[in-house]
Amino acid sequence: MVNTYRREFCRWVLLLTVGVVLAALTPNPAAPQAERWTLGRSVVIGDAMDEERGLTRVGSVAVAGGRLYVDQPQESRIRVFTDEGEFVGFIGRRGEGPGEFRSLGKIGAREDAVWAADRQRLTYFDADYEYASSLTVRMQPSMPGARFTRLAGLADGSLLMGESFAEPWASSGEFRSEHIFRLDGEGVLRDTVATWERVPSSAEIKDGIRPRIRSYVILPVRDASLWNMPSDGSGFVLVHRRSATRGGLHTYRVIRFDLNADTIFARQFSYEPIPISDAFLAREVDEFTEDGEDSFTADLGEYRRALREAFGRLDFFPPVERIHAGADETTWLELRIGEEEFEWEVLDGAGEPLGRFQTPEGARLVAGDLDGAWFVEEDELDIPYIVRYDFVRPD
Repeated sequence: MVNTYRREFCRWVLLLTVGVVLAALTPNPAAPQAERWTLGRSVVIGDAMDEERGLTRVGSVAVAGGRLYVDQPQESRIRVFTDEGEFVGFIGRRGEGPGEFRSLGKIGAREDAVWAADRQRLTYFDADYEYASSLTVRMQPSMPGARFTRLAGLADGSLLMGESFAEPWASSGEFRSEHIFRLDGEGVLRDTVATWERVPSSAEIKDGIRPRIRSYVILPVRDASLWNMPSDGSGFVLVHRRSATRGGLHTYRVIRFDLNADTIFARQFSYEPIPISDAFLAREVDEFTEDGEDSFTADLGEYRRALREAFGRLDFFPPVERIHAGADETTWLELRIGEEEFEWEVLDGAGEPLGRFQTPEGARLVAGDLDGAWFVEEDELDIPYIVRYDFVRPD
């Protein structure tokens, strides 16, 4: 089915890809400088002593209609709060029946509906948080080694799904491209909405390993393309961020698509590459092997040397660390400004820079709008909290 489908849509994908490339390579007028924004903490959600307000590990977060929907994968349910931090209720529970979750993944929300991904199943809830419907996506047997991931619901009832690869295919280099697929409301594969060159994010470590054991590690620095969808399902953002191979001015590309996979904007931004130091790689190897000998390790010294070689695949950091697609047409880029320093830059609906602010230490951005952003922070006991920071703009 997929092979037939790929032949059928090959020409369409080629035209889309050529159009995107031409748009991205078109010189942009000089972009205005983004304003410098500072952050003011305004709302804190979480209470270690309260069963309702207390948070466990936080996955994705969706904001719609003055409500905050918090994915709680350890509990297989969604906590709902007002945007002022008041607890509203729960959605779903652990199980395999209607409205239940086995492995809760990405969630999304609009004012009239909430959806949640659960492995290959997407479940919809109505405005009263009652179970409405669900659909299951079947694996495609003609794609060996591939598994679908990042299942997400679009506003028109169709779905987007990314593609990843299980080991040993993930580090073999056998698959040369990655795709974002579109599925209809029945979970049937319909077309490819984006495709790009695949970059391995893991490596097999062979030295220092016991016989008949295969060891794979996730690389600490990866320059694979990033994609993200706003929580209201109004389209998606794709960022190509290949690492530089030498010093000097380089570029990365940001492309925003609408609901029909038509390009809203395609922008190219310049940056100065930051080199990956030997000290950084040494710290990564130390952290990875801090527990010493493992059950699969035959020679820790050889294993550490093999890790160092694998971790040193890149000479420079990619310019963009993470991205976020706002439901208000904004696009958010976490830019690396130092070996361990990051800033978020916010683009408007045309891809023009609006503002820039420093990432709070140890915080992970999960939602944002033009007035502020929501972050996940942890205390000294690793208990998570969701914190709202309002933007303070220059006079």
